[in-house]
Amino acid sequence: MAHTHIGKAKATPDPVAAPVQPIVDLPTIRVDRRHLREKTAEALDALKRVNTPPRLFVRGNHLVRLHDATRQHGPVIVMLGEHELRGALARAADFESDGHPVSPPIDVVRDVLALGKWSFPRLERVVEAPVLRPNGSILSAVGYDLTSAIFYAPGPHLILPPIPRCPTWAEVIDARLLLRRELLGDFPFVDAASRANALALLLTPILRPMIAGPTPLALIDKPIGGTGASLLAEVVAIIATGREAAMMSQVEDEAEWRKQITATLRDGPMLVVIDDVESAPPPTAWARSDRPWGFRSKSLARALTSTTWKDRILGKSTEIELPQRAVWIATGNNISIGRDFARRSYRIRLDACMEHPEERPASSFRHPLPTWALEQRGGLLVAILTLVRGWTTAGGPEPTIPVPTIGGFTNWAETLGAILAYAGVKGFLQNMEGVHEEIDEETTAWAAFVLAWFRTFGSREVTVSQIEKKIQREGYALRKALPPDLARDLGPGFTQRLGCLLRRHVDQIVLDKFSLKRAGLDRHEKTVRWQVVER
Repeated sequence: MAHTHIGKAKATPDPVAAPVQPIVDLPTIRVDRRHLREKTAEALDALKRVNTPPRLFVRGNHLVRLHDATRQHGPVIVMLGEHELRGALARAADFESDGHPVSPPIDVVRDVLALGKWSFPRLERVVEAPVLRPNGSILSAVGYDLTSAIFYAPGPHLILPPIPRCPTWAEVIDARLLLRRELLGDFPFVDAASRANALALLLTPILRPMIAGPTPLALIDKPIGGTGASLLAEVVAIIATGREAAMMSQVEDEAEWRKQITATLRDGPMLVVIDDVESAPPPTAWARSDRPWGFRSKSLARALTSTTWKDRILGKSTEIELPQRAVWIATGNNISIGRDFARRSYRIRLDACMEHPEERPASSFRHPLPTWALEQRGGLLVAILTLVRGWTTAGGPEPTIPVPTIGGFTNWAETLGAILAYAGVKGFLQNMEGVHEEIDEETTAWAAFVLAWFRTFGSREVTVSQIEKKIQREGYALRKALPPDLARDLGPGFTQRLGCLLRRHVDQIVLDKFSLKRAGLDRHEKTVRWQVVER
């Protein structure tokens, strides 16, 4: 595996941090006694003139620029506000009023920002590793790529060995062994499906521009802490970016989820990791009606199935529109997911079969991770690209055995499934049945409750408080059929949690014959009346 060798590191040109060469003959823009449209047009012309090589872009519905004060956190996409644009204009032209130099007028700055459409290059994302263009070619030239609207900004210490132009089968096998055995070999995957899914996750950030449509959430799951889920996520991030991934934390309400997603996507990350998620809230949170049981979020579910994210900027009426091309990962212990996430995720299960997996001796590992992955990053990237280029140069053959698909992520599943099958990797997405069984458990629990409700009340309209009284006094069958997140605690806050559960399941058909309906308001108790109707 000669192509994995890392030579002596040497500095490479940094297209983001490189200083902009000053232009001596800046144009002069007179700002006194002239129409605003004329001043704005000249200001835009001046910005375009100095935008070679491009550093100002259009991303979504905003003007942005690339900024990199240090390489510690990678290149950052900065949205241009009034201060940032005014500074850019001051370096692109000399503004004068009555023959005296002045700062760029604020009315010109605001008019430029208010245009909504600009003729600057479009920017989809910034990447820190060679990636596949939509046409299947490899983007490895540093800087902005007009074809894909991607800016490639590798770290200064990335040494990339030659990528085989037409890989031989021996080179494909070497690449597969490097990734599966040397890199992933010590992770305690429970089955071949989890191992194949981990390799798919490793490839996804590099293949992301080539994949049309969204990509699903990777759930790295394990029974106990210290098994290696966070380490696996870190290794994937290091290979894709040379550093840790952008991190998000699990929050309790949708407003916070939305804020976090917007703030994260503004920076255009390649990967986002939600680390150490909880499947159920702590006991003190059971009284909250806005925190369903399990790992769920409508906002995150929407982001996973979208290639564009829209939200309102905090404190303003302005709507922000951002490309959503990130690869999402969640890690946790025995993650329990709701129906929405089950249709938007694939599972990687780890189990060291030990009470204290963190105490495994260092001698039991092939390489010290994540240090080894960072040191060998160039060779590992070439191995990924060798697998992909081997498949493309072979004509992109389809797998002989059909690959399971995930609704809404067909292109991702078909592409990864074909590449892995070509490389001789078996098991991709073959553990989806276990995820669906988890959904079935939730569905079965709700169906049992609806059936017990109908046997208790028939189609009579009842309020949540009437249901609670029935359960507390004589409704043993109804109490026995309560879903797990309600049966744990019948104390204070039970009615709020029950009301939240009913709102989530209104109009859903169960057992092919029953559905829960909102029957209107009870004027006496001023609460909603509910009924289960038979079709």
